[in-house]
Amino acid sequence: MRSKRLLALPCMLILCGTATRFAAAQGDDAARVGAILIEADRLPIDKAWNYLARLRDLDSMSEDAMLSALQSTGDKVGPVGRLLVARSLLDLGDDGLYGAKAVDFAKPILVDKGASAEIRLAAAALLGDRTLVGAASANASEALETVVTDDTADPALRLESAKSLFRVGNTRSRRTAKTTIQSFLMSRERDLQVNGALALYEIGDGFQGGARAILEELQSQPTPTGRLARAYLESEKKSGDLERLERLLANQRMSALRRGDAGTSDDDFKVLRELRRLIDTAWIDKSKLEDDALVESAARGMLEGLDKFSSYLSSDQYARFAFDLNRHYGGIGAFVRVENDMFMITRPIYSGPAYKAGLLSGDFILKVDGWETTSQDQDEIIRRLKGVPGTDVELEVMRNGWPEPQNVKLARAEISVPSVNAEMLPGDIGYAELITFASDTSEELRHQLETMRQKGAKACIIDLRSNTGGYLRQAQGVAELFLPRDKLIVYTKSSLGPEEKFFSSGDAIFPDLPLVVLV
Repeated sequence: MRSKRLLALPCMLILCGTATRFAAAQGDDAARVGAILIEADRLPIDKAWNYLARLRDLDSMSEDAMLSALQSTGDKVGPVGRLLVARSLLDLGDDGLYGAKAVDFAKPILVDKGASAEIRLAAAALLGDRTLVGAASANASEALETVVTDDTADPALRLESAKSLFRVGNTRSRRTAKTTIQSFLMSRERDLQVNGALALYEIGDGFQGGARAILEELQSQPTPTGRLARAYLESEKKSGDLERLERLLANQRMSALRRGDAGTSDDDFKVLRELRRLIDTAWIDKSKLEDDALVESAARGMLEGLDKFSSYLSSDQYARFAFDLNRHYGGIGAFVRVENDMFMITRPIYSGPAYKAGLLSGDFILKVDGWETTSQDQDEIIRRLKGVPGTDVELEVMRNGWPEPQNVKLARAEISVPSVNAEMLPGDIGYAELITFASDTSEELRHQLETMRQKGAKACIIDLRSNTGGYLRQAQGVAELFLPRDKLIVYTKSSLGPEEKFFSSGDAIFPDLPLVVLV
């Protein structure tokens, strides 16, 4: 027995020595973390940010040791050091694991009106990190919205906070953020208009509110702002199906329809050229011949010939499709139609500008800012009614029973058109029609389902029969409401890149709800 104890003793000594050296190494690493943060805290934020690389180089530290070192040092340094701690916490864990702790460090800096402008700007940007979820994103949104809704705050800080709020906020917060950014377009200061337009493009909503017009003015300037404007506009053009098809046909249109250049296009487009020649020769009403219309028809036929899932969108169709996906715009808030060449309100939207001004179903809009609407194209009339929220539009309105038209001045407002229509059916059945997969459809559906469940819904019908399509991410978000984590939802194949698979990323919100899907 004694010999066994003697044999065990050297082993214990070796183990103790190893543990001591490991603890010393961990202590040295923790001290290095503290030294890096203290040194960075003395520098301007732009230079201090370079110290993040030095923290990342300490990859020999365990995650727990790094977490402990960051938190203990974070309580001892100033705002610059605390922002580095917050950023490091976001980098440390997977899927925003330490997001709540990061927000706890950054949030007080943002709301501290005594802090420098550049420090608060950095805090606002950090709180817009897309990895923030759950309570962390709600906590960040609360601080960001405080700044966004403060009219006395520095404009640059409000704008940065609005961009971050749009990234991490819920549907209501996102609307607040977007409305605030759009308000910059109405500023009398050119710099604020420009920054507002760039911000709208940054959040992916640049085609609204006159932002494009501002960027088109800027794109030719040989400045960083001009180059950024040009990059946004080029990116926007490349993103649309219409623009991609136009690039594909750009160098072939004239040869295909008129000249017939040598090479493969001679053979490929021989039929089109012959048809164009016959149309020129035999078509009776040549005044109605338009090359653009003929090319558009040919392009539509080409796409329809591939399969039933491929289609061509004209510029007008693309604009309407883009609106359907966004579902938010600045306008008077009314459903309208043309009847017997007269532009008529079919129903004002409750609480919208038209409703508040007393306009009724059946009212005729004769003029928009002095422009006559009679016999005009409906889309053109609607385009003139839309504009930046807060701007005025004057209407000449005629109502049955009035002796003469009246002028009504309205202030445009942010109008939201739901992409989900829901109601309770007999038998405690919830019904939800998804019109499109718009920018916030999954959140809309979640809200409607929760409301119907509170009303006693025991099962639900999801109606996709009239769905026009939309954002793949929103379709994925709808599926995630019902699927457990890590279930394959959809995969995509393309000749332009590798196959992509999309899995459900969270726990189901309605895992046990009986469901019928109409397609």
